[in-house]
Amino acid sequence: MIKEICAALQAFEFDFVADPEQRPNGPTEDDIPQMLGVLAAVVDLQVLRNNLTNPQRLIEFNCGYSIVIPNSDEYHDTLVRRGAFASLLAELGPFPGAHTAGVLKE
Repeated sequence: MIKEICAALQAFEFDFVADPEQRPNGPTEDDIPQMLGVLAAVVDLQVLRNNLTNPQRLIEFNCGYSIVIPNSDEYHDTLVRRGAFASLLAELGPFPGAHTAGVLKE
């Protein structure tokens, strides 16, 4: 999964570079949660920057979202959990010292 996350980040022109002192052989399985957080933030920024609050663009976004999650129960559950998770993240705020395992370079 590490290679896939790195490839997705690179598609958005971001690199997850592991701290050479802590991870001399690059990212490990332990880095996956942080890497997924980076990827989620990059995607969320792209959504924001592409004005997906516009009704037509939102419909198009929903189409793409539905391709990946076509089952209505999973679709609903995913969005409810994402909303709850986003609320939790908003409460926590930015995490100081977030770059303990890796450094994100744009």
